[in-house]
Amino acid sequence: MGYGLERDLASHQRDHGLNMRPASSLILSLTCILAACARGPETQTTEVAFQPMPAVPAGIWVRTTGGAKDTNSYLGTQAKLLYATSEGAVLYTFAQDMPNQSTCTAECLESWRPFLVEKNFAGAAGWSAIPREDGTSQLAFNSRPLYTAANPDPQTGVAPSSEKSADPGPHTRGPAVPADPSTRSASANGAVAGQSRPAGLGKAPEKKPDDSPWQPLEYNSTIELNTPPQLSLRENFAAGGQILVDSDGFSLYTYQSDKTNQPTCYEECASVWLPAKAGALIQASGDFTIVERTDGLRQWTYKGAPLYRYVGDLNPDEVKGIGVAPGQVAKVVEYFQPSNTIIRMDPRHGAILATAEGRTLYARDRFTHSVGIHNAKRGLHLRGVPAIGAELGTEVCDATCTQTWKPLVAASDAQPHGLWGIAQRDDGTRQWTYLSYPLYTNVGDVAPGDTVGHDQYQITDATNALYWRVALP
Repeated sequence: MGYGLERDLASHQRDHGLNMRPASSLILSLTCILAACARGPETQTTEVAFQPMPAVPAGIWVRTTGGAKDTNSYLGTQAKLLYATSEGAVLYTFAQDMPNQSTCTAECLESWRPFLVEKNFAGAAGWSAIPREDGTSQLAFNSRPLYTAANPDPQTGVAPSSEKSADPGPHTRGPAVPADPSTRSASANGAVAGQSRPAGLGKAPEKKPDDSPWQPLEYNSTIELNTPPQLSLRENFAAGGQILVDSDGFSLYTYQSDKTNQPTCYEECASVWLPAKAGALIQASGDFTIVERTDGLRQWTYKGAPLYRYVGDLNPDEVKGIGVAPGQVAKVVEYFQPSNTIIRMDPRHGAILATAEGRTLYARDRFTHSVGIHNAKRGLHLRGVPAIGAELGTEVCDATCTQTWKPLVAASDAQPHGLWGIAQRDDGTRQWTYLSYPLYTNVGDVAPGDTVGHDQYQITDATNALYWRVALP
């Protein structure tokens, strides 16, 4: 059994990119500590495990306003990321609304549709349902009621300029004209029916976007959480969401055998899972409380779950404790991910997207050589530029291409969600996209973890090329 544990620890270090190579005696010592921490009656699932909130509700995804060629920059930096329904209609807020209260009634509803949700809507981080006078429930983000245009552009999902700039009409309370919940509500599985654009639209004076009371809801990953000064919430793509970190930026974890406000990790265990210490004068705040440990330390808890650092995390933002039982990363907000994909740690690239079987996922991107920007795929754009991904689409990998690059297929009932979209290929198959880039596997990858397809180029002209890259979360 000792050999098996030692082998598993070495495997974990390899999979999670640990650079340290301890002596055999240290490996055996650490193995014994982990084994001691994992055995005994305390190994039952903790009663204080909190469930992370979804970042975005089902039926909502993030799309770009257009391709890079529609902007002033080849990098597509002028194109915005907007929240939209699963059918692509962009969500809007109305400046005249009150918090958690819609004022769009009567004539306003001729141009705008409240985005309705089921009465049992579960909610998400910052997302909620508010009641309307007609008895329906409307989706809201940070207390702002949300709408779609009655006639969104079928390509971009945005409202025609005539609707955004037109006088919204009177907003006195009266009988509201309800939106048809069968065509414009988010159902339990996130499906949203499509909407079409009429042949004729009346012209109205153009206004600058900032002058309109109707504004598209821009993507914002910031989640408001009342944390004490020593702790904060930080986005961590390797963990697939937003996790708690300490004042030094180190990831925090919970311990499965702990009880509510009762840490059970002491002595040797506490040398692997380091209690998140609270200062002597620090006070509890909201869901964050402080417990007095029997070893004299004051330890932070979140919703009753004691918090720890992992000894293997040598730098801020590392999450090498993921998969090391019985610890669990303290994830407060969880990002959606299709069931046939995972996030895998790669020794060269860090966290990358892969299939459930461990096969590396790739995106086809664009390389541009120009004055001042030698290589457009470096620096801040390692995850790609969504506007470029949307412009390239599935057309850059035709039937011949798919003999080598296999599309990541989306099930017939799958819906776009969060940063994941769905593209329709010419052969009728549905393909997952991430940040607007269609995803593929490469037939040259023989074993899980192979990245043979990375950095394969196709020159298109004197200054441009298409290339394949591993898909980063």
